Amino acid sequence: MHEKQNLPVSRRTLLGGGALLGSAVIAAPVAGSADPGPTGTSAQLEPVIEAPATMTAAVRGSAYLDGVVYIASRHVVSPGVVRLGAFDPFTGAQISVHDLDIGAASGNNSMTADERYLYVGPAGSAFAWRFDPATSTVEKFVEVGGATAWTYSMTVHGDHLYITTYPECRLLKVHRTSGEIADFGRVGASQYAVAMAVDDDYVYASTAAPGALKVYRHDGVEVADLTTSLTPSPVGTLALAVHEGTIYVSSGRDIISMRQDGSQRVVRPIPEEDRYIDKLTVTPEGQVLALARLTSNYYEVTDDGLELLGTPWHDVENQGFFAIGEQTLVGVTGVGHIWSTTIGGEATVTPTAPTDFGYPEFVQSLLAHTHDSVWAAGHFSMTVHHPKPRNNGQGAQNQSPSTVPSQWFEVGGEPKSMVETADGTVVMGLYPSTQVVAIAPGSTAQRLLGTIGNDQMRPLAMAYDPARGEVLVTTTAKQLLYTGALTFVNLETGAFDVRKDFLPGQNLRNIVIEGDFAYIAGDTFAEATSERRLETATIAEIDLTTRQVTRILEPRPWDSYETLTISEGILYAAGRRPNGAWFALDLATEKVIAEGDSGGYGGLGAHLGHVYLHNMWDSSIRRLSLARGGSDSVLYDKLPDGWYNRPEFHAVEGIRGTWGMYGMDLAWFPLPK
Repeated sequence: MHEKQNLPVSRRTLLGGGALLGSAVIAAPVAGSADPGPTGTSAQLEPVIEAPATMTAAVRGSAYLDGVVYIASRHVVSPGVVRLGAFDPFTGAQISVHDLDIGAASGNNSMTADERYLYVGPAGSAFAWRFDPATSTVEKFVEVGGATAWTYSMTVHGDHLYITTYPECRLLKVHRTSGEIADFGRVGASQYAVAMAVDDDYVYASTAAPGALKVYRHDGVEVADLTTSLTPSPVGTLALAVHEGTIYVSSGRDIISMRQDGSQRVVRPIPEEDRYIDKLTVTPEGQVLALARLTSNYYEVTDDGLELLGTPWHDVENQGFFAIGEQTLVGVTGVGHIWSTTIGGEATVTPTAPTDFGYPEFVQSLLAHTHDSVWAAGHFSMTVHHPKPRNNGQGAQNQSPSTVPSQWFEVGGEPKSMVETADGTVVMGLYPSTQVVAIAPGSTAQRLLGTIGNDQMRPLAMAYDPARGEVLVTTTAKQLLYTGALTFVNLETGAFDVRKDFLPGQNLRNIVIEGDFAYIAGDTFAEATSERRLETATIAEIDLTTRQVTRILEPRPWDSYETLTISEGILYAAGRRPNGAWFALDLATEKVIAEGDSGGYGGLGAHLGHVYLHNMWDSSIRRLSLARGGSDSVLYDKLPDGWYNRPEFHAVEGIRGTWGMYGMDLAWFPLPK
């Protein structure tokens, strides 16, 4: 054990390359040069950085120790650095924040505690680490695998720390004083050994799909394989607990209990409104409690079912669930809420994103609003920026900072898409619930318009139809399902018309509206599979008055479309498979009049007579041209990535430029004539 880091008890760190929210506009380094424009001249283009686009407290891993809840950042806050926060779970007060330089590739994944230390398990690191709250030092504790290993779960029993791993799916037993390792070997055929439980007699470990459940003696000898007692499921198992010789396992859509030999097996279906059970815990009185994903409902696992006890929060998964007394529960949501409650009582819930623990994140989607604001959607949050108005030069009309502070507030999911309606209302589509939510101008209050459902999962794109006062949403289906939907949302009546019949057998990745017609882009692949059932993806033209398909377009034998846009009667399409291909289709003649290859798929945008592609593979912004049968010029090159999904264009009317991301910062990108 070595390489200790002495850390301050509490500190604030500024990340993302820009200023704090609401600070002055800062000029960024030159990102690229424009190719010669119509006049034959070239101009240097520089993005203007505003501020971190949105802040998150996304968490993976948590632990409870001596009245304090510890949480760790799901993502690295700078290369190799995981942020560790300590909070009072009963008041929500911040106690300390530390940045741990532990070489994590992706962020944190798991934590646990003994009577003195926190054990920190990164995502993408050969080591599990140990943090001492008394001295604010962190040290390497044990090697768990190669450089890409994840410490997937940890628990302490007696003198030992038990660890499960990814991708080797191993179970390790580590002596907490000597560091001696006993390797129990591979738990199953999966890459993920996701859960474990320990009692005085045995060690229990289970895996993700294909699900496996094994029982071991403490010397590492396997004594039972209970895999055949699990429910077949595409996710395998998610959580384990043991109490008085009975094993409890979250297996797919069920909670199953059994003895070590598989006898006395009881299957309890998880309620339909809950997606899965993520966490199991046992109270000092012996109550077995289960916490559900999405709803955050928690239940007592009874002899023959699940009895609902409470809901501390909503629409999130949880990363911590601790029974710390006979009637007291403490929890941590995946988006960084700290909560506590008496069993069955009302919870005290505190978000940590506004504290020193919060850190910049990849943006889910953007929206340039007509009221001189820019909306940046994060992980279960929204930030509304009020930058200075743009002009056709470099940046703002006035370089002084905006006098209107940015607003950060929580939303009930990841807004994968947003659109503005005629009266300035912002409508957003949320993942994973598929809820469609509206926010009126000048407000942060959220009005639920409805839920798409119908086996849909990701509301990837939206378009507003002003003639009919409707918002149209394209969605991809749940994992392993092939048919996405186009949903018509009537803003006046609240009616939802979910249509899966326009492109059956294809997921829907994008939509563009031109007059009385909508065009939707198909994808022959389903989520979480490399197989497809159709040979060629297509584009459907839909009459918005009759809601009937008027044309099916198949200009090229592509497997998947990514984005569409229309400029002056020409439909531009970017391919997902083949990656980076694009074409321009004359809608009047149905002829491809130009095509090319940008080297990677991304987002399309049309503005002031030009069409642009933001390539997410090489982080470039290009202008597409019909000249010479199809060409493109690079306007910005090697931009630091800040998009969680595909990049988007968000122009301001009459101004040559677009809002976008420069790393984790919101930025304005001037565009040439």
